[in-house]
Amino acid sequence: MEVIDFETFAARHGASEYSEPGLHRLNSSVSTVARKRALARLQATIAEAARERERLQALYDSLVDAGEIRPPTEIEVLQASATGHPDNESTQAAARVLARRAARKGIEQ
Repeated sequence: MEVIDFETFAARHGASEYSEPGLHRLNSSVSTVARKRALARLQATIAEAARERERLQALYDSLVDAGEIRPPTEIEVLQASATGHPDNESTQAAARVLARRAARKGIEQ
């Protein structure tokens, strides 16, 4: 059974978290008509990406229910975060949380 979170699952299927810098291209020299047209295209693109993520969420949920994959536990997420670059604040925070939990349970790390 594979351990995978939804974001990784979506990225594997070509639907990673959607971000479009489309509004940054519309400076003040763009006409109102062109701006509205660009906004309509951008909204259609965002809506299509949202529909694809909804489809993948349903697929992910069905695979979880079928037992083919499972989402990572909180500890697994923390362990993965704690293995990042030591200068990264989230890596340090995850390591501190794991250390506190281990100390609370009396586990040697």
